[in-house]
Amino acid sequence: MRFLVAGGGTGGHLFPGIALAQEMIARSAKNEVLFVGTAQGLEGRLVPREGFPLRLISASGFKGRGPRAKIRALLSLPKGVAQSIGILRAWRPDVAVGVGGYASGPVLLAATALRIPRAIIEPNAIPGITNRLLGHFVNEIYVAWDETAGRFPRGKAFATGNPIRRGMRPLARAAAHEKFTVLVFGGSQGAHRINTAVIDAIGLLGEASRRVRFMHQTGQADLEEVRAAYTARGIEAEVAPFFDNMEARYAAAELVVSRAGATTIAELAGAGMGAILIPFPFATDDHQAANARVLERAGAARIVLEKDLTPAGLAAMIRTLAENPALARAMGERAGAVAKPDAARVIVDRLKALSAKQ
Repeated sequence: MRFLVAGGGTGGHLFPGIALAQEMIARSAKNEVLFVGTAQGLEGRLVPREGFPLRLISASGFKGRGPRAKIRALLSLPKGVAQSIGILRAWRPDVAVGVGGYASGPVLLAATALRIPRAIIEPNAIPGITNRLLGHFVNEIYVAWDETAGRFPRGKAFATGNPIRRGMRPLARAAAHEKFTVLVFGGSQGAHRINTAVIDAIGLLGEASRRVRFMHQTGQADLEEVRAAYTARGIEAEVAPFFDNMEARYAAAELVVSRAGATTIAELAGAGMGAILIPFPFATDDHQAANARVLERAGAARIVLEKDLTPAGLAAMIRTLAENPALARAMGERAGAVAKPDAARVIVDRLKALSAKQ
C-alpha cells in the first residue's frame, strides 16, 4: 500500500502524520509512505530523521496575514496544486491524508481532481477553517473528540482520537524521582510568554525550589535568557531550544507546563501526565482553550488563561504540586483515562478500507 501524508509546518501538525506512517510501516515492510510539505516547516528536518521521504511544494498561510501576504498565498495556490498533481501522478498513492499545515490544502485538492481516496485529521476540539472547507472534498474525517464530529458533514466524521508517536505509549514512569520534575514547553517553536512567566515564577518557589528540577524547551529566541535565569537562582534545569526525544521527557517528569495544542493534549493523555495548561490566546476560534477543557473536565489539568497568568499564581501551583506529588500523579491517572492510544491503528484500518473501495 502506498500512503501519502500531506502537511506539517509545526510539530502539532507533523507528529500525527509521523504516527500514522510508523503504524503503516510497522504492519508491513512492503508498505510505502511519502510526505509532502513545504520548505518553511519542521518537516524538512524531522521527516528525514524519521526515515521517510519528503517532497516539497509551494504553499503559504492565509489566516492572520496582512493583505500582501494573503495575495501571495492565493497566487501560490494554483502552483501548489499543479506541483501536487505532478507528485500524485508520479507516485500514485492508494490514499492521501492531510494532517494540517500549508501543504495539506493543495495536495488534497489535487487528490480530489485525480479521484484518489483522501481524508483529513482534525485534532482540535474546534476545527479550523481550512479543514472545515476540506471536509466537503474528502471521503472521511478523523476527529480527536466525539463532540467535534458534529461540526463536519454528516456521515463523514469519525471520533478516532489523535494519533501519537509510538514511543509515547505506554510510558514507564518511576513511582517517584529524586526531585519533582517539571517539563516546560510552548510547542515546537517555544512560547515567549510561558518562558518569561516560568523564569519569573521560579524565583518565588521559596523552599520548594530545592525539591524541584526543570526540563525547559524554550525555542531559539529565549534560550540564553532562560538558561541564565535558572543558573542565577541555583535551580537545577536542563534547557534546550528543542527536545527531540519527548517520550523520555514525559517519562522523566511529574508535571507539564505548556500550551494546549491538539497534539500536546493527545500526548499528555497518552503519557498519563498532569498539566498546567496556558492556552495560546490568539488561536483560531480559541480552540486551544477548548482543547484544554477536555483535560480540565477530566480532572487532569489546571487551566490558566494568559490574561490571568502571573508569576505568583504559577509559582503557587507548581509549589502545591511539588509538595504534594500524589496530587500530580492523580492528575496523570485521570489524563490516561481519557486517552485514545489506538488512534493510529484505528485510522490506518479506516484508510486501508477506504483505499479498497476505489
